[in-house]
Amino acid sequence: MKEQPELVQDDWEYMLTGSDFYTELLKFDGILLHSSCIVVDNKAYAFSADSGTGKSTHTQLWLKHFGDRAYMLNDDKPAIRMIGDEVYACGTPWSGKYDYSSPRVVPLAGICFLERSENNWIKKADTGRAVFNIFSQTVRKLNADKMENLFDVLEQIFAKVPLYELGCNISEEAMLTSYNAMKR
Repeated sequence: MKEQPELVQDDWEYMLTGSDFYTELLKFDGILLHSSCIVVDNKAYAFSADSGTGKSTHTQLWLKHFGDRAYMLNDDKPAIRMIGDEVYACGTPWSGKYDYSSPRVVPLAGICFLERSENNWIKKADTGRAVFNIFSQTVRKLNADKMENLFDVLEQIFAKVPLYELGCNISEEAMLTSYNAMKR
């Protein structure tokens, strides 16, 4: 704690419990994905990117547009899990600075890697790039056995859930571009 004097006890508990949860979740065919996960009509959509890119701003546009049809499942680190033959997004206590989270389990309709762009566009993600994007937004410091578990879980998720890349300018048009491409 002396190495990080700006962190208080609650910060340390948040980080350490989150870290333990990340690694234990692999035993239950799941990962924690740094993303903002919105639910519309009981389907979850996860938007993943580096901090500050606009994930939360993008999903706030979904909340505004869809009103009562939408809610925030988790605004920072939802769990993505295989349960039976389906992939679900799950709310967790690790929900970011605004603490937007709901303790629900919802079918996952898509994972979208968001980047800023002057023009709005969306496309199916290239698998190689998607692996890189997932690894940059989930736990990576694992021993060999757990890394193998992670690869197994990702293989199952990638086989079941569409992956997208979205370039957006954080507008209602961007929200509609992503929704119209991802809904199924």
